[in-house]
Amino acid sequence: YTKKTICRYTSMSGLFRTLNDRKQSMVCLVGMNDRSEIDYVDSYFSINNQSEEKESSNAPCAAPPFDLLNKLYILSCCDEMKEDNLTMFRLYGDDSRGVCLRYTINHDLLDKENFFLAPVSYADENGNHPELDYVLSTNTNAHFRFQKFDVWKHFFKKYDYKIEDEVRLLYDFNVEKGEGTANKKKKKWVNISSYGIICPIVEFDMENFPFLLDKIILGTNSPESKLNANQLRIMFKESNNKDLDNGIEISQKDSYRTSH
Repeated sequence: YTKKTICRYTSMSGLFRTLNDRKQSMVCLVGMNDRSEIDYVDSYFSINNQSEEKESSNAPCAAPPFDLLNKLYILSCCDEMKEDNLTMFRLYGDDSRGVCLRYTINHDLLDKENFFLAPVSYADENGNHPELDYVLSTNTNAHFRFQKFDVWKHFFKKYDYKIEDEVRLLYDFNVEKGEGTANKKKKKWVNISSYGIICPIVEFDMENFPFLLDKIILGTNSPESKLNANQLRIMFKESNNKDLDNGIEISQKDSYRTSH
């Protein structure tokens, strides 16, 4: 993913947890709301791999155990073209009561740490996934192996989710390196009440995270949106956050039914 900016939708409470704690959290793969995502690739391989070589040492690995999934952390974002998008606000912005966050990407920090940022690859409407078919076709080549496929296989999804144009940030906790961000994070266990899943999250100091927040768009259904937009501007001005004191907007999607 080579673009300079990226977007993410979340609730207002989610935004303030980040702002108040000055930390960005990422949840492990076990905590995702779609259960099928964890083993989507492995299931696809199981269904489509009919070759006699599928048990070879170079074949795609089986679904990893939970102790490995607990070491891969995700932040789901979307392409910058999805900024102020009504569908995304309804799905992931608390039914348009939340916010759309735009970030500037620090690609240098991505390159130095265990981060993986890329657009999600979706199956076609018939359930076929040409990219995964290509991976299967390499199984019999003993001289070819995909690097870090245990991480990259989590960048594939079903066709049903194509409308999201998701761009994923994954963090690999399995390998520590250097003196950078990897040593400025904190892991803790939480209970995600909306799903009832107990899982670990990892928190990064915002100053050492590869995304720098530079715009906040309040959803059409956000309570007291005009008042709160002004309050946010004052809050960021008082904190000397020059990136955000002029970066507060209200969604232009005024066709959506609001409660005020």
